[in-house]
Amino acid sequence: MKRALLLTAALFALGCTGALAQSVPVAVLSPDDVQRYRQIFADEDSGNFSDAQAQVAQLSDKSLVGYAQAEHFLSPKSGRTSVSEIVDWMNQYNDLGVASDIYDLGIQRASVPIKRHHRVVGVRLTATIPSPAAPPRSVGGGTSAEAAPGDPPLSSDIARSTFQQMLIAVKNDQPAQAEALMNAAIAQGIPGADAARLAQKVAWSYLAESQDFDAFRITTNVNAIDRQSAPMLDWIAGLATYRMGQYDVAAQHFETLAQVGSTHMGTRAAAAFWAARSYTRAGNSRRVITLLVAAARLEPTFYGLIAERILGWDSQTGFTDATMNASDLAVIAQNPAAHRAIALYQIGETKYVHGEMLRALAAIGPSQSEAFAAMAHQMNLPDIELRASEVAASQGKRLTGLFPVPSYQPQGGYRIDPSLVLAFVRQESRFQAKAVSSVGATGLMQIMPGTAAHIDSSVDRSALKDPTTSLDLGQRYIAELLDKMNNSLFQATAAYDAGPGSVWRWLDRPNTDKSDPLLFIETMPSPEARD
Repeated sequence: MKRALLLTAALFALGCTGALAQSVPVAVLSPDDVQRYRQIFADEDSGNFSDAQAQVAQLSDKSLVGYAQAEHFLSPKSGRTSVSEIVDWMNQYNDLGVASDIYDLGIQRASVPIKRHHRVVGVRLTATIPSPAAPPRSVGGGTSAEAAPGDPPLSSDIARSTFQQMLIAVKNDQPAQAEALMNAAIAQGIPGADAARLAQKVAWSYLAESQDFDAFRITTNVNAIDRQSAPMLDWIAGLATYRMGQYDVAAQHFETLAQVGSTHMGTRAAAAFWAARSYTRAGNSRRVITLLVAAARLEPTFYGLIAERILGWDSQTGFTDATMNASDLAVIAQNPAAHRAIALYQIGETKYVHGEMLRALAAIGPSQSEAFAAMAHQMNLPDIELRASEVAASQGKRLTGLFPVPSYQPQGGYRIDPSLVLAFVRQESRFQAKAVSSVGATGLMQIMPGTAAHIDSSVDRSALKDPTTSLDLGQRYIAELLDKMNNSLFQATAAYDAGPGSVWRWLDRPNTDKSDPLLFIETMPSPEARD
């Protein structure tokens, strides 16, 4: 995660973001309908239902009538809405963002208690309430230049079972036990490709425990054919021999990996950079420039950008602003969810805009992803701008929306570099303000409640989903970590997730060169913190 986060911060800082090129305003409603809808919602809220109904009759665009009716049903001043009215509404509008609220109201209205001997023993429904439409499907797109795809599955049952046992040994810092499990599986005749994959895991474990000789030994025991299934063996061998001072050997392994065309771009850039670094340490400058150029051409990657700076090149990341013209808007607005989202945005009823935009994004074609990103930017929906930009990236277009800059800021403004703060947001929550992890980390900056209390005991837990609060707490925590880690950005970013204690333990390992931050991040025991 740290390599990707630092790349993201660099891209923010390089100006890959900013004001988007001129787009047409996001609008589908006429000025008259905007005023009518605003009055309708105000009348429904205040109980002036007859006035609201009169305004509905005058609408030219009736795309939000379902929302207006829902506002009426949910108003505490509307009286008791009948079950039949709710059923009729759900049959017509079950795909609206408010449908879950109306469904819950319908269940409440249709529930009749079952009594026995004056005691309630159950509930029966007097009607079947139609269910809300399924939530929008997840939208796939481009991935980070640092996010290498996962390894293919192991082919044999023995290897798969052994791998699970090895994970326990590795978690308990027992690489020798993991190696014994691997050897037992190899003795049972598992395929060579599976054996190479198990060896890669064992070698990583030895490297994490600073047992560099054993890490290198494991990598060299895999033959050339089988190691094609585990190309990262050369990466581990390179790091192990680099730490042992065998720089020529390290350079050869790194360069071998850099030339494997099937590996991920970020991996090849890293390998080329480290090969150049190793040759430099070995006093062999003949290949250094060639390898730095190879890394620099693999951008935007973490090591590609570093190589560019070393070579004195101007960073040309190739990002462009997303734009939306009138024709684009007309095409997107043909999607009912997009039309409703824009209309809700126009009248200031923003509660359900996000859900409607997610539904629309799942339905539009990739050819409209750039315009959709521009629209999301105007509507200050950075997470959707990011998703749409990733779809565009999968079509070969790099948009600045891959690094969105929302309109909201931390309470009191930024105290540290905004590029760094926004990089954390992108990595931690992908700009989803209400995100909650399985362990309870909450909001844009994925702050744990205990961490929030440590930073500011006056902050209520519910406030962690507020963007301005989350940004403020997050930047204050980053500043604290920078102070604890002697202003080392590499160590502070690792400590954000793993905790300062873990980072200090890693720094105290044998063979740890505290003066080499790049070597530190590449040899951290935690893959989540390292990648």
